[in-house]
Amino acid sequence: MKKRIVLVLGLILLMTVLTGCTEYDQPITPDSKGFWNEYIVYPLSLLIV
Repeated sequence: MKKRIVLVLGLILLMTVLTGCTEYDQPITPDSKGFWNEYIVYPLSLLIV
């Protein structure tokens, strides 16, 4: 039962992250608009680079 809950929560988290990846034709910069780009995607891109 716990494995099923962890799997469902993991899939929900993955789906949430992937839904933020819609602006594939524009670079993400500090001036990017939107909550997702400003507070989630841009800081994560700094961690990757």
